Amino acid sequence: MEESLEYYNQINRVKMNLVLFMAAIETIVKVIRIIRQPNGNALLVGVGGSGRKSASLLAASISDMAVFEIEVTKGFGMSEWREQMIKVFL
Repeated sequence: MEESLEYYNQINRVKMNLVLFMAAIETIVKVIRIIRQPNGNALLVGVGGSGRKSASLLAASISDMAVFEIEVTKGFGMSEWREQMIKVFL
């Protein structure tokens, strides 16, 4: 896992400084297992600062997948959602 983190930091502009304790490694492995399934997707829920985004980014990097992030703003509605989905699938 340390090698994967080092590789991620080499190929990405924004570096991740992670402490890979057992719970973090388990989360990363679970995300990898889920996203490698056909049509696999996950909604990670937790308190802010718990490492959901870092785990997802590292898992995607290990699985050679791209990450698409939707930023929800105050005026975000169904039309904005559709526009974001069009960007993902085109």
